[in-house]
Amino acid sequence: MAHLHGILARQAPTAILIKRGPGKQSCTIGWDRRTDAFTTGQWLKKAIDFHQADLSADGQLFAHYCNDQSWIRPNHVYRAISRAPWLKALVFWGARPRTYGPGVGLFFRGSDRVHLGIEVVPWLPQVLRPAMAVPDAIFFVRLQRDGWVALTPWEKCPPEELPPIGAGVRHGQRRAMHRIVLAKELGFGWKLWQTHWVGLNDVPNRGTAWETFALLSPAGALDPRASWEWADVEPDRPRVVWTDDGVLWPTETLLDTRGMAFEPLLAPY
Repeated sequence: MAHLHGILARQAPTAILIKRGPGKQSCTIGWDRRTDAFTTGQWLKKAIDFHQADLSADGQLFAHYCNDQSWIRPNHVYRAISRAPWLKALVFWGARPRTYGPGVGLFFRGSDRVHLGIEVVPWLPQVLRPAMAVPDAIFFVRLQRDGWVALTPWEKCPPEELPPIGAGVRHGQRRAMHRIVLAKELGFGWKLWQTHWVGLNDVPNRGTAWETFALLSPAGALDPRASWEWADVEPDRPRVVWTDDGVLWPTETLLDTRGMAFEPLLAPY
């Protein structure tokens, strides 16, 4: 089973899609939101952590992070910055064996340097700020930078939201579950809700951190969209876009990635 995640450029009508799976392979896809045209970037025989990825405001640069859990190998953890939607590194930060490797970061305007907490690259026109200590905190920062408003703190799940004990779920696992709820204005009184969970999960290519989505009506009625993998509101028009089982949707199918297979593609630079 694959997972399709998106990151919208904040100041350009473009986006990048990250197809993760099947297995541990990943693929990047460029999306021109003006024409709904798509460009396949490159495949990677590693799982890109889309929670730790980012797209620059102008949609030109893509920062991605991989950890293949090969603790004894060099560069088992690395971060790279490439020209979107490709993966060929303009800048690469690797790791020695048995080390935790580079930090993670985000694109922010306001500086002519890129900072990952370990190295400065003066010629890239953005700045990446290191993540906080909370798991997936960099993902929360990215969401709030892009217009999502936190409705709850990062907190342990209330008892009524915890999964039942049984089917492999233990007391300790239930106590460890955390979540944060965020919302984004859609227009006409509607809101898109997103809940980010960390804890139990048996869905392939999601890991222990995943999201659920819902639509909130002007009357306050919550309409869960249980099958959505990723969703967002386009910054230049009030259109919700989402992915479901590897398919990108607004009101009709835009891109179906379910038949895509690994290809050894070269970046055009």
